[in-house]
Amino acid sequence: MTTTAPARSSRIARWRTVRVQRAERLRRMGRLTTRTRAALMTLGTAMVAAGGWAVFKTKVEAGPTALITIGALLVVLGAMGRQIASMNLKDGSMTMQEVKDEMNQAESPEQVVDAIVNAPAPVQSQLQRDQDITTMSEAAYEKSVASVLTEYFGDAVQRDVLIGSTRADIVVTLDGKRAVVETRLGNPSKAMPPDVLRRLVRPDYLNDDDVHAIVIVSASEAGLYLLGEARERAVQAGKNFTFTSWAGAVHNRSLKQAVEDQLRG
Repeated sequence: MTTTAPARSSRIARWRTVRVQRAERLRRMGRLTTRTRAALMTLGTAMVAAGGWAVFKTKVEAGPTALITIGALLVVLGAMGRQIASMNLKDGSMTMQEVKDEMNQAESPEQVVDAIVNAPAPVQSQLQRDQDITTMSEAAYEKSVASVLTEYFGDAVQRDVLIGSTRADIVVTLDGKRAVVETRLGNPSKAMPPDVLRRLVRPDYLNDDDVHAIVIVSASEAGLYLLGEARERAVQAGKNFTFTSWAGAVHNRSLKQAVEDQLRG
């Protein structure tokens, strides 16, 4: 089904509104009022001064030291303007439930990916342990990458192509050359595990004479040693290989270029 221009514009407008509201919520969350900050800094400064004076007037160091430490903490809190929650500074980061809600309210695969990529690192790790969220986010990531490639290459892009006994996520064919594009969102805050990268360079792709190149797309990074190992396997099979990052529209051009370079080379 083709999306009309007005419908697309309306969807983009709603997405931008959600982004603005989220940014404002993050900005406000956990902030202390100006009066509270001033009070904390005043009290903290007084405690540091009292503790410093007491160090020279008493023989017991534990009390004055504690006074100085607590006072310094209050000064820092006042300067930062953050609340304390459960003995941790509440820095305005979104919770796992908030990220889940944003994903469930997303109107496009790109918005699902955006929610994952922009989540705090601890939340990203928690989401990886939720199988339903992982399945949803990986499917959205694959669709998003396919959409970007289709914008550039049009009908040259195919999805769910069977190569040997393996289902390739995306295949791009240019001038009779085929590039298999495997996607893996993964955990954007961590490196891709070695076993995952090794599995993505699948034997069926290496053994297929019609496959010219293998392109791995991920929001995670990959270690140089592992990339060298994967490239060597591909070269030994007579294939081109590359790994490229994609975490949103900012990477669209580099994604297109990565695929095109492998097919033109």
